[in-house]
Amino acid sequence: MCSNTSLQWATLDEILDKLLFVSVSGDDPLFVQHFFLTYRRFASPRSVLLGMQKRMRWLSQETRDPLLAKFAQMRSVGPWFNTAIKIDKFSSSICSLLLQWKEDYPTDFGVPRTFSVLSALLKQIMSNVHLIHYASDLLPFLEEVPKMTDRETSWSKREEIMVHYSDDEGEATDEEMLPQLEGDDDAYIGKGKVFERRAPTSLNPLPPILQAASERLYQPQASSSASNVSTFPTTPTVPFRPRILSGLISRDTTEKVITATRIPGKMSKANIKDLRKVSNAIQDIGTVHIAQEVTRQMLVLFKKIEARDWLRRNLSGKDYDKEADPIGQLVHLFNYLCCWVSTMITVFDTTTQRARIVKKLIAVAKALRQLNNYMGMRAVVAGINSVCGNDDEQLPQYMESKFNSNWKQFKSRHVLLGLRGTGQTYRVALKHTIGPAIPDLERHGSDLIRTNEANLDSHPQDPDLIHWGKFTIIGKIVGTITLYQNRCITMPDYRALEERSHIGDLIFNQIVWDYDTLMNREVKALESGIPAEPSGIQKVLTSLRG
Repeated sequence: MCSNTSLQWATLDEILDKLLFVSVSGDDPLFVQHFFLTYRRFASPRSVLLGMQKRMRWLSQETRDPLLAKFAQMRSVGPWFNTAIKIDKFSSSICSLLLQWKEDYPTDFGVPRTFSVLSALLKQIMSNVHLIHYASDLLPFLEEVPKMTDRETSWSKREEIMVHYSDDEGEATDEEMLPQLEGDDDAYIGKGKVFERRAPTSLNPLPPILQAASERLYQPQASSSASNVSTFPTTPTVPFRPRILSGLISRDTTEKVITATRIPGKMSKANIKDLRKVSNAIQDIGTVHIAQEVTRQMLVLFKKIEARDWLRRNLSGKDYDKEADPIGQLVHLFNYLCCWVSTMITVFDTTTQRARIVKKLIAVAKALRQLNNYMGMRAVVAGINSVCGNDDEQLPQYMESKFNSNWKQFKSRHVLLGLRGTGQTYRVALKHTIGPAIPDLERHGSDLIRTNEANLDSHPQDPDLIHWGKFTIIGKIVGTITLYQNRCITMPDYRALEERSHIGDLIFNQIVWDYDTLMNREVKALESGIPAEPSGIQKVLTSLRG
């Protein structure tokens, strides 16, 4: 049997053989999920279907025992079937793989030149009496295929540059795969490991995963250093800037606002008197109820995300509209919540007033943690951190001096999320989270970008060698997110979240300043000398000018 390490670099034939084998043995069910999630980056649906067709034909021709051949076709066992292996382990088949593929990613079959191969494979399936019940499930789908449009053209590999079968035929650990992510012990650590694979041979009728052949050694090469990959640009002159996902800070002095949803046309300006009323109202509402409403609204968008949305977003070219996909909508809501938190603090001028609302928001962050809403907690912590992110500022000092202050809780949340690090504490916390959760998607999105940028799709010296180890890591990162999505749907914890429209209006139905405008307002206040107690941003700007 092929080990995981021998498939770090592998040909499409070897990957397909492993796919069929693990579908039978059940030893590695995640392999099947990772393959169907990522294969479009290195193969076409047509080439995979031709591979299935080739193996179906080979099973019937090479197996001497006709009864064993029929069992092998259903169970994907093939002539390498070992009677010592218990039959009850053979729980999957070529046909069941096809059914799973159709259920998970039906539009893959809308790729040009795929319909004819699918039709030929179904005819081959129907020619076997013991497989007809599979065909009965697939034939109605075949009628819908010509109407389908492929959704993966923005990131998939073009068929004409792929190696595929002729038309005549119808793992190491994560730590060994990826470069170290800026000192994070829980991240993927590259150790310069030399991976191996067997040289294919056409003389041996057995699949490559079972052939005993000579070995070739390859040294994996990264396209760039992971430590140089930055997901979200930062501005070094503003150390307290929140991790707002949209990108760079604008230097435009025009007042800009942001809303929870994108509103076409010109929006009204933010009204500071109304925002002060909102901030005061929030302080009189139960903390748990605020956290539940934030979680409920984020949950709606989180459950809309599809697994391949992450690949479309991170592997597509510049023409892909990242703001229109479900991830982009949740990112926008995250950005809004960051700015809303900062606005609720900066509408007040004095330290005492700001400390009061900060104390409330820290309590909200704690409640979000108890709900396992890591993304919502990050938005609140980042919003607070943008206003009072340094220990030598007046507001943090004032908070710490109070006997009943919860400032230490804020520091604890800050450490948990690792806003200035690589999130080792967060990764451990998420790993031990029981029940549904909304992960910190900024962290996982950053991991995906680093994985893609630091690893090539194929070997630089042999394009036929697919870097399967890279796609395994991508599958695991996306799989972590989908795991908690499924829990949000199947487990009852989040179902009982009651809609509280009055809280939703106070939080998500406001026009607040974006981060650039918040900075500009602090600059103007500093120049006019209005607040007697300078805020954190003002003190930074003063020190820079001095």
